[in-house]
Amino acid sequence: MSPSSKRREGSRTSGGPARPPRTVGIEEELLLVDARTLIPVPVAGRIVRAAATADGDPLGPALEFEVKQEQIEVVSPPLTTVEEIVATVRRGRAAADTAARTVGARAVALATGTVPFESHLAPVLRYRRMQERFGLTMTEQLTCGLHVHVAVESAEEGVGVLDRIRPWLPVLLAISANSPLFQGIDTGFASYRYQAWSRWPSAGAYEVFGSAAAYDAAAEAMLRTGVSLDAGMIYSDARLSRHAPTVETRIMDVCLRAEESAALAVITRALVDSSADRWKAGEHADPVPAALLRLASWRASKSGLDDVLLHPRTLLPVPAAAAVHALLAHVRAHFVDDAEERFAVGVVQEVLAGGTGAARQRAVLAAGGSREDVIAAAARETTAAPPPAPERVRLRHGILRGHHRAPRGGPGAAGHAGGRRPHHARQGARAGRADPRASQRHAVRDRELWREDRGRAGSRHRFLRSRAPLRRRPKPMDPELLNLLVTRDMPFGKYKGRLIADLPGPYLAWFARKGFPPGELGRLLALMHELDHNGLSSLLAPLRKSRPAAAKP
Repeated sequence: MSPSSKRREGSRTSGGPARPPRTVGIEEELLLVDARTLIPVPVAGRIVRAAATADGDPLGPALEFEVKQEQIEVVSPPLTTVEEIVATVRRGRAAADTAARTVGARAVALATGTVPFESHLAPVLRYRRMQERFGLTMTEQLTCGLHVHVAVESAEEGVGVLDRIRPWLPVLLAISANSPLFQGIDTGFASYRYQAWSRWPSAGAYEVFGSAAAYDAAAEAMLRTGVSLDAGMIYSDARLSRHAPTVETRIMDVCLRAEESAALAVITRALVDSSADRWKAGEHADPVPAALLRLASWRASKSGLDDVLLHPRTLLPVPAAAAVHALLAHVRAHFVDDAEERFAVGVVQEVLAGGTGAARQRAVLAAGGSREDVIAAAARETTAAPPPAPERVRLRHGILRGHHRAPRGGPGAAGHAGGRRPHHARQGARAGRADPRASQRHAVRDRELWREDRGRAGSRHRFLRSRAPLRRRPKPMDPELLNLLVTRDMPFGKYKGRLIADLPGPYLAWFARKGFPPGELGRLLALMHELDHNGLSSLLAPLRKSRPAAAKP
């Protein structure tokens, strides 16, 4: 039984009523671009009016103004189940994009403008006053975030949560990182949005408050300085909402895919629930200074998941995956149910394997694409259909639970107790001319292809007979591409800097499911996947030996 199942079972048998799940509200800010030129365009007013006149669900997500006319905010109602959360995020994005199309624009989940642009204030008096006071900071403020509201029972509980979630917020930022470009320039950051947002005087990490009274006193002291216009400009990484009994996290970039925003929302809910339980149990908040938390957030903003992060418990550098797994382990007992846990962990594992939104944007550029190609790819991902559910299941808990799935033969298969064969054994299987597992993979792929093609192929027997010659006939391979496999490094993601020929099979298979990047990089990854999938990696051995000594890793 998983920890979340045990926790729910304990609540049912403790004699008290089971606690209902906390509701979640999601606010996603989307960039508005011209459908033809892909340059940000000031059409938010027209889109809000178009959405208001359309026949929509009055209880569904709403479209609202943001500070600039080149962005729109999608606001969800309170939600409970993971299915509701995913469906509502997807429906809100679709509604925004549909309304944008009516005025010749698109709504895109990018956290900053990737091409040169000029932005325009929304026609609101408060925003004009902010422009007068904050000058260039306001002029350049066209950023899109993901804000998650989670219900709390009281202001005291809310402040107890704020005090205890502080060290974990930078990890949420790293997972969401989706803004490497700004005004056509690669900023060198994975989340430049967070850097731009940190220019506001009240933004960023905060100290431990200890009580609701202390929280109110700190807010009043900030307002008495006269720097911020009002309480709405207290832009800390998380805060109590002024409009609803919720804790609002504000640190995250808007994510490329709806599933990523939804997964971060349920992880945030689990983090809030865990922190509330620790507050009720009298567990003290970590007194780590806000100055150190600012460094942790800077590190997350700089590299996302492509380098180290500061561990939430030690504030020392660790591989990004280690910090992410610490977060998942910290909240795992507080997911609403097993389905929510599997969904959230599965999506995070996909991001670890395939890269954050920032890494995927840079992949388009690395493949020879333009800044406009980055926006076009992001527009496709913003409203893309979810990946097939069975694929998501296979990614789930191997690393989080500290063990690997046993081979299909069960424990002890292939002569190794505990399941998965050691690395040298896997390499040995690939060293021969024919991998004995290749025939099994062919059989699985044949079954999948037959299901897709059964209307044209007729009987499965006739289909497999037609496929057999194709399997026996080797594909011609470009020698130049083969040479590139042993000389070209992966330019982004979890295995940045590793030779393409040395990328793990599951990583290549992930690209095969999700789609290879465009250009030469995509062709190389597809070729390497084909070699690995068919047990032909040994073909590269002579090419490795012929490489100059200086080129060896």
